[in-house]
Amino acid sequence: KHIAIAVLLLIVMSCNSITYEHAKDAGDVSVTFDLNVNSMVSGALNQTKTTGIGNDDVINNLWIIQFDGTTDNSKIVGTPQYIGQYTPHSFVNLSPCTSSNRILFLANTNNPILFTGVLSSSLSTIMSKYYNIVDQDDILYGGQMSLLSGHIDCVIGPATANIGSCNMSRNYSIVEFNVINNTVSSSSPLILDSLSVYNVPAKVSFWYGSDLSDMYSDGMIEYSNVESEIIGDTTRYSFIMPANRQGYVLNNDETKKNNFAEENAAYVTLSAQTSSGQGMEYTFYLGANLTNDFNICENMHYQYVVELNGAGNPSVDC
Repeated sequence: KHIAIAVLLLIVMSCNSITYEHAKDAGDVSVTFDLNVNSMVSGALNQTKTTGIGNDDVINNLWIIQFDGTTDNSKIVGTPQYIGQYTPHSFVNLSPCTSSNRILFLANTNNPILFTGVLSSSLSTIMSKYYNIVDQDDILYGGQMSLLSGHIDCVIGPATANIGSCNMSRNYSIVEFNVINNTVSSSSPLILDSLSVYNVPAKVSFWYGSDLSDMYSDGMIEYSNVESEIIGDTTRYSFIMPANRQGYVLNNDETKKNNFAEENAAYVTLSAQTSSGQGMEYTFYLGANLTNDFNICENMHYQYVVELNGAGNPSVDC
């Protein structure tokens, strides 16, 4: 088989300046903050996806949680605040502090009781919060919106007016497989059948960048027959999935990446048939390169270009 693969990671940032207003408790400081929404896709590319990702740069239904430090054992300060509708250019009230506090932001939950009854919780406990999925449509929380999260570490004094800027990111990635079938006009054409995805985590963290290692042992799901569209001579398969970080290995040979895959590493299988009806299956492990990276990280757009130039040996994975 002669298969060429190119990987492109695309991240575009757009910015929205947003502040909020709440009832002020005794001793609180009224401050403003800025939220930057990291976008994964833009322009026409966003219109070609087979799985909708909603209005993925909208900030609404916002939780704000203050902690008394920045380490895992830091405790919640005051009561987590929930804003159903934000009001631009207003304020949020936070407790003053003399050392750096972490302010967590989580948008688009549409759930005003998500963080009730957690007053004694630590930062690590809140960051370990997750929800279950059975297919990719469940990743959009409530089936509608992209969860956005981020944090600001800051010291809040009596005269503090603005606590800084928070970079908000999604809790999933987009993976796009573009298959160029160069065998169509050959004497032995391949007919594409389907693409399936394996080792998709069944649990999704609410938070960007949280430690997900404990979730992988609780089960994986698969996406069967990912939807596709034809764009010129390319068949495009697109899907969204939670983060699945399986680390790196020592390997620089593109033909041997599959041999080093961890048990829970995410991969796709591309099925095809020859003109004589012989079934073919090509296996590709996901990651940011073709040799040693087995990580799928949140808020990333992974684009793979696969060229099929011949049937090759059906007993060998690619």
